[in-house]
Amino acid sequence: MFFNMRFTDDQLKYLFVEVKRVLKSGGLNLFSVRSDNDAMYKKGTEVEKNIYDINGFQIRFFTKSDIEDILRATGFTAYKIIEAYEQPASLYCVYAKREKTE
Repeated sequence: MFFNMRFTDDQLKYLFVEVKRVLKSGGLNLFSVRSDNDAMYKKGTEVEKNIYDINGFQIRFFTKSDIEDILRATGFTAYKIIEAYEQPASLYCVYAKREKTE
């Protein structure tokens, strides 16, 4: 759920690039993020695109397309994106594979 914090798009990409840097070729990056199907999505005050201030917490929500875009831009391939519910949050559980390098 770390990636749900209020990072700029550039900061978020940097974090994924750093994860890629420390993973070996073909390694997996497993993470979860708040889904755009979450009951709190678009509640509170929007402070940036898909980031909402809800009772003092600034939370980023993701669409499947958002996830695929950031993975593609940072050298990962979406292996699986599974929608899950963990009370009270709707999540995307993501299995991303670091692209193999020679």
